[in-house]
Amino acid sequence: SYLDRCVIKNKIHIGPSLAPSRHQLEMRALPEQMPVATDYIDAVVLLHALEFAADPRQVLRECERMLIPEGRLIVCGFNPFSLWGARRWLPTGGKRPPWKGKFISYARLQDWFSLLGFDVERTTTLMFKLPMQHRHWMGKMDKLESLGQKWLPWLGGVYVVQAVKRVSTVTPIRPQW
Repeated sequence: SYLDRCVIKNKIHIGPSLAPSRHQLEMRALPEQMPVATDYIDAVVLLHALEFAADPRQVLRECERMLIPEGRLIVCGFNPFSLWGARRWLPTGGKRPPWKGKFISYARLQDWFSLLGFDVERTTTLMFKLPMQHRHWMGKMDKLESLGQKWLPWLGGVYVVQAVKRVSTVTPIRPQW
């Protein structure tokens, strides 16, 4: 459903298991081994894919390989240094998804991006509320969102990082004889 409002004409949904949907093209594949040509994709969106991948660095390497120069990579992930990340350490916390994933901090993600030649354009943090299912208490914590965005952005439960693949080109200089 997150691709329904997307204005991009050609969309490909790739995942290890797919539910029936209305996308133009769907492929079943592991995120570490994408069946896509090199320098072919304009943008890649990873929705919590790194937390559940066997090798998250290999997933990023595959994204770098698939993206065209100046292509965009958007990564959504859970912040391990938030109340949502602390929820995993409760006795009943780490047994079910999404809590059983390996949360990656966005500082580490930015380090991996720099090694792969990506420039981080923007980082946004969300979900400053406590990870609860009670609607009554969730409604009372609405002020935490605005306060967290302004004063404690590093404590958001979810981050969204937008990066651009940078490619250096070399222009040969011909010697003057």
